[in-house]
Amino acid sequence: MSAIPAVLLTFLRGCENLESVDDDLITLKNYRSWIFSYPVILEALLKATELTHLRQECNIPLGLNYQNARRDAEMAHAISSLGKRNGVQEGWNILSLMTGQRPRPACGRALIEASKNGLRKLVLDGGAGVSSQDIQAIFSYGRSLRVFRPYALPPLLASDCIRSSWSCKQLTVLNIKICGIPRPDVLIDFMGKPIPAGSPLHQGTMDESRAIQRQVYRQLGSLESLRDLTLGDDSFVSNLIVDESGKDGAVYFDPLFQSDCLEMSLASGLELLSGLQALQKLRVNNMDHRLGAEEVRWIDRTLPNLQILGGLKRTLWPRSSINYRYSNEMIPFGRPFGAGLAALQCNVGFKFE
Repeated sequence: MSAIPAVLLTFLRGCENLESVDDDLITLKNYRSWIFSYPVILEALLKATELTHLRQECNIPLGLNYQNARRDAEMAHAISSLGKRNGVQEGWNILSLMTGQRPRPACGRALIEASKNGLRKLVLDGGAGVSSQDIQAIFSYGRSLRVFRPYALPPLLASDCIRSSWSCKQLTVLNIKICGIPRPDVLIDFMGKPIPAGSPLHQGTMDESRAIQRQVYRQLGSLESLRDLTLGDDSFVSNLIVDESGKDGAVYFDPLFQSDCLEMSLASGLELLSGLQALQKLRVNNMDHRLGAEEVRWIDRTLPNLQILGGLKRTLWPRSSINYRYSNEMIPFGRPFGAGLAALQCNVGFKFE
């Protein structure tokens, strides 16, 4: 046994009133807690303590073919179930689910109940299957929630987001796409074409839009334990559209580019995130944000632990990966966004991505 497990074993043997074990160190490549890799530690916990509720992971893989995915009710039953092993009751508080894109109302209800009963980590592959209302309920009831990490960001409507206060004050990782925010200032669509009159995106005034945005910022700003906040979707190469009609050469556009999002400007209420003192990573990829030099300098002054600010650089993709034509050419993103290149020239203590 290596030194660290040996020291931990000695420590755990002295914890006479220990009730649960959860190392809170889920990673993208290894969902299962490292504690369960050491049988000698588990044996000591079971024999030397009054352990009554050993919390482990429930991984419910559904396969990559979502057309043959497990039925909604069956998944909900699996989430809600409890079992016994070696006389120790196991309650699922670490869930890794493949929900796909189809609606899963029963699964959503089961996750809400799990959030009421100690759910700590929720990792979703294809989070669109969980509705906006269910996500808001999970955040409203999830007092124990530490990690909410969908790989494809599920949409949370701003109208749902501000409906009730969040109880998930211990969240350290949050990946979410907050949408449905009117943005009268956005005049072009994801391909840079004028947005027609009467679009829902242009409902109301900028003052009304920013009133909604400030309520959303307050929700996010209340999560003072956050270390990693992702608000924008990454690009998927299979979705990208190449346009070669421009005078400056080929560019690509991304249908996932989001305009009904937070501005991330000081004028819209960005300063309401000043409580996120533990934040290390902030990503606003693929969003029509307004982060400029003033905002970047404010972030540098206000969030001392920030290491990465993503979503300001104009990403390049190799042509060969988009349309499978052999070429070394790198194609830039064609949709203007942000508040100008001056933001990237600021002398700050974090890295731009």
